[in-house]
Amino acid sequence: MQEQHLQQLLCGILQWIDPPDAILKAIECGRSESEMLDGCRALLSIATVTTPLVFDQLLKSIRPFGTLSLLSGLMCEVVKVLMANYTEEETWSWVARDILLDTWTALLVPMGSTGQNALLPPEGINAASNLFSLIVEAELKAASASAFSDENESDYLQASISAMDERLSSYALIARAAIDVTIPLLTRLFSERFARLHQGRGISDPTETLEELYSLLLITGHVLADEGEGETPLVPEAIQIHFTGPCGTRQTSLCCTFWLNYKVF
Repeated sequence: MQEQHLQQLLCGILQWIDPPDAILKAIECGRSESEMLDGCRALLSIATVTTPLVFDQLLKSIRPFGTLSLLSGLMCEVVKVLMANYTEEETWSWVARDILLDTWTALLVPMGSTGQNALLPPEGINAASNLFSLIVEAELKAASASAFSDENESDYLQASISAMDERLSSYALIARAAIDVTIPLLTRLFSERFARLHQGRGISDPTETLEELYSLLLITGHVLADEGEGETPLVPEAIQIHFTGPCGTRQTSLCCTFWLNYKVF
């Protein structure tokens, strides 16, 4: 009965959020964003009372894809708008991004005392990996753009890590949902930028690359370890069960952290 109610709710708001590219293009051309934002809030409400598997199935009776793919596609379009119109002022795209990140968090927050993330179906894992790749691209673009900005005009340079923690924690949950793709992605991005630093040593200004590395460090740190105020950060179960190293198949947190950082750096 609850699933039928949620499905009816989803059907009622689909016209506000699907197809995402057309909806956001219309908003960019002057259409009000209020219905789209209400649609995002409805997705968040649904996510808070269901599991990822049930959430994903709700759309499949009327679409050839699941709700997770719609959620990913919608947020990807929002991130593209943010990338194209980078501003330090809060806009509707900022609001939409935060609501959709809350939706992912509601779906992916570790269950119970096991610390293990909720499992996604294969289509959902692919959706999460595609979204995370675009998120990282957007964050790197913002970092690069800030490299030569006037410090007095750029909130990006002055923003504290604590102010970004909530968003970074949501990024981490999305990354851990598709860990087989996202860890190699972060490894490659680090390697490319370290190679760029070495190649340009003494020749080119490294500021832009260093800003990108700083952004990658923030993202990767949240992916590889759970935050703990006053405590040693622990490697999440989602990371440990996917990686083995020289200490055996079931690693301690310290060993897992060492091995992953060795792979990244």
